[in-house]
Amino acid sequence: MKWKCLSPRSSVAAIFICFIPILIFIFDLSGNSRQGEQSLGNPAHRVSGSRHVSQLTLNSSQPPFTLFQSRWSCKSERAIKTRNLDCKRRLPDVIGIGAKKCGTGALEFFLSGHPALYTKADTPERPREAHQWDRQPTRSVEEYRQLMPRTSQYQFTMEKTPAYFVGDDIPAAIARDVSRDVKLLLILRDPVKRAISDYTHVLDVFPKKMARRQRNGTRKRGRVLKYPQANISYVIEDTFEKSVINEDGTVNDNNAIIFTGLYSRHLRNWFEIFPREQILILDGDLFSKNPLPQLQATESFLGLPKYFDANKIYFDEAKGFFCLAMPFKLCMGKGKGRKHPEVERETFKKLYKFYEPYDKELEILTGRKFSWMNLNNDEVTG
Repeated sequence: MKWKCLSPRSSVAAIFICFIPILIFIFDLSGNSRQGEQSLGNPAHRVSGSRHVSQLTLNSSQPPFTLFQSRWSCKSERAIKTRNLDCKRRLPDVIGIGAKKCGTGALEFFLSGHPALYTKADTPERPREAHQWDRQPTRSVEEYRQLMPRTSQYQFTMEKTPAYFVGDDIPAAIARDVSRDVKLLLILRDPVKRAISDYTHVLDVFPKKMARRQRNGTRKRGRVLKYPQANISYVIEDTFEKSVINEDGTVNDNNAIIFTGLYSRHLRNWFEIFPREQILILDGDLFSKNPLPQLQATESFLGLPKYFDANKIYFDEAKGFFCLAMPFKLCMGKGKGRKHPEVERETFKKLYKFYEPYDKELEILTGRKFSWMNLNNDEVTG
């Protein structure tokens, strides 16, 4: 049957009848939209209440900044009210536990581009690395929670502090204070190259602090206390060799530069507290060459909506490393890509031999070979 609507001679009743199908259609769309949003609420949040992250569908063609600003994040007061976003500061769903100088900061940097994952802002009031269980033993759990960003029920909260990995008592503390169900991200790289990078980092970051502490008489020159749980300090000498090799030719594993790379020793502590399926272990050397596959693996591990693809990252030729392409081009800061010191070939060989049993144990613990384990000394030393 055909309807002749909106003619000048139509009665009020006829006009009303003509608009009924349109009204039903609009109502149906509205209902379906609300039902679609409510259907996101099935999975239970692992840490702090009902969360709907895993079933959130993202439009990959839409810039993420617009997406999470307007729909799912706590940036829009209107969205908070109309979508019942339940915005508040929550204990982290995800913690990047290290290891230091293996790419934890780079991993967090890229993950911060995901609209369903919110990382800590780097401000004096809320520094990016909370150091809750290594430097702040008297800070309460509620104070720790207040360091986190406000997130909605459609976002996960992430915190990263690479020093956590080496603290013997930290796994139990995280399970106690946050949750036994919290997801943990661990990224590891060639332990010798990690040590050189760590040495370079300390030289770049700590000189003024070391000089000030020497004047105050609280620390010896060239020593920065770093891991109080293990009573391990950084010992920095004029060269990398003098810093990591003792006078008798042995490797100084009491130096934090070397101690951090004892991956299997530290990982055993975490496996005693957390199920292995709750710790995603990434290869930092592969990540630096191409972060995309491991970003996608991280999405899957966390149950995040699929977002990362080849359009979201790009290789910056001038800087020499990968950067975020969306929502706008953004690269890591000047601390990325420091120039490393020249290291003697014999030092390389000695350190690889020292780490060899720990690498073999790591392979047994994880059931996998990491990229640096497939290289011989000639390949890694040039």
